[in-house]
Amino acid sequence: MAGSSFPARLLACAPSVLSSSRLVLALAFFFLPFEWRRVAVFGAAVTDLVDGHLARRFGVTSWQGGLLDAIADKFFVLIVVMAITIDGLLQPWQVLILLLRDFTVALLAVYIVLIGEWHAFKKMPSRFSGKAMTAAMFVVFLTVLSFPRDHGLTEWVFLLAALLSIVASADYIILFGRGLREPSPQQVG
Repeated sequence: MAGSSFPARLLACAPSVLSSSRLVLALAFFFLPFEWRRVAVFGAAVTDLVDGHLARRFGVTSWQGGLLDAIADKFFVLIVVMAITIDGLLQPWQVLILLLRDFTVALLAVYIVLIGEWHAFKKMPSRFSGKAMTAAMFVVFLTVLSFPRDHGLTEWVFLLAALLSIVASADYIILFGRGLREPSPQQVG
């Protein structure tokens, strides 16, 4: 990108800056007054939606940017889940179900590292099921923070998110299995 204009360079780094902003929001979340936590969740949801769109729109996608996005999402979700569980807005068993997809992906990543099949990481792009689950998590967070006493609404939103978590977990397991069956670049070359 040598010789490119300042606006072009700015657009090129905007997706990573937006992803990184979720890390900052996560670090600040515990210190925010309860009333501001909804704003932080909404801001994180918007940055999650916009960063990938900008990267694709301006042709600055990379697997490293995708990894930063995923790490920022997971870190933000973990912090928010901890905070709202401490606040009594979610039960620990609900958290386990909501994080099923994340646990699945983490276990698959550990397995990939242990068997040395690094190529499989690049064959596990983000999936619609994972994106839907992330969106559902933001909806759960916004619901429990906006209507902390409306357990009926929270239960319905939780059930939808739980179903998406199960579907996304299965989807990633299937994708992982396919990625391992394909030969690594060393085996092909």
